Amino acid sequence: MLFPRMTRVTVWLTAAAVVCGLAQALSELSIPDCSSDSTSCYANRSEPACSGRGVCVCGHCTCNERENYDERVSGPFCECTNFLCDRFNGQLCGGPAHGTCVCNKCVCNPGWTGHDCMCEQSKENCLNPESGVECSGQGACECNQCKCHESQDGRYSGRYCEDCPTCKGHCTSYKECVQCQVFRTGKYTDEQCMTHCTMFNATVVSNLVEEEGDRLCSYFDENDCRFMFVYRFDEDRHPLVYALSTLQCPPPKGTEILHQTSLSHSASSSVSVVMALLSLIPLIR
Repeated sequence: MLFPRMTRVTVWLTAAAVVCGLAQALSELSIPDCSSDSTSCYANRSEPACSGRGVCVCGHCTCNERENYDERVSGPFCECTNFLCDRFNGQLCGGPAHGTCVCNKCVCNPGWTGHDCMCEQSKENCLNPESGVECSGQGACECNQCKCHESQDGRYSGRYCEDCPTCKGHCTSYKECVQCQVFRTGKYTDEQCMTHCTMFNATVVSNLVEEEGDRLCSYFDENDCRFMFVYRFDEDRHPLVYALSTLQCPPPKGTEILHQTSLSHSASSSVSVVMALLSLIPLIR
């Protein structure tokens, strides 16, 4: 140690300390006694002093500094960090757009939740575009994705839990779209049909051929005309719908009456002929 030229330094062989270039006996200095203060550096006895991230000095934790200047250790017991939070895809709390690491826990931005701020609170992606019903009423919306239920008939699947290969069928849910796409009838207008019926485009066929696994559906429209279609699922669980091109309608009103009238006239004419023939029998004799 270097001292000013005019400073006189006396070194005592007994316990001594050098303070500002002057030697004084330790007995003359006020040195704090830290022997009984180490217990105050423990958050609890199950963890090391200063949480293992600092040094206990006279009952107070001095937290370590990090090589990365963006990383911080803080708290009375050095218990908090801004880098020991859950990560998603290698990013703390899913990245700055999702949340921030505060004292070892993620504080999520609005619209996000979860231990790593990767759960989206919106339910927009869970609404079935055809019905507007969340997960088609057959599931729960978690993190903006449908988690489908399992029923006694089978397990539902699909983005909106709209599919159930082992269930009784989807004839009812598909019929309105078949009507508007193929026959332009039913409750949907052309615009509504384009908006609500996006799951499939029905293929019109002249004959329905049922293959293994197909479901046959048959309904009557508002004019009492019968329409039929079958559906199946492809490898990606998308519905494939095939509709019969012709409607089976009852005869127009009045046609049956005319038909019955013509039958009555035919019957009366036949009776007249028979009676005329019978009247000729005596003459023939």
